[in-house]
Amino acid sequence: MLEEIADDDPAVVAFLNPAASVPSCTKLGLKRAFDELGTWFAFKPVLATEPAIQEE
Repeated sequence: MLEEIADDDPAVVAFLNPAASVPSCTKLGLKRAFDELGTWFAFKPVLATEPAIQEE
């Protein structure tokens, strides 16, 4: 006999909507990624003025 599980069951919801993973990156890797996109020179002044971004 099969047991039906409600669509709003927390286990079903968690299975169907897994938490997004947060990638990590070194500072050099981030700079290289911006370079590849051609956006490093636009991002660099923002980085210089935002202590919270610098810290992260």
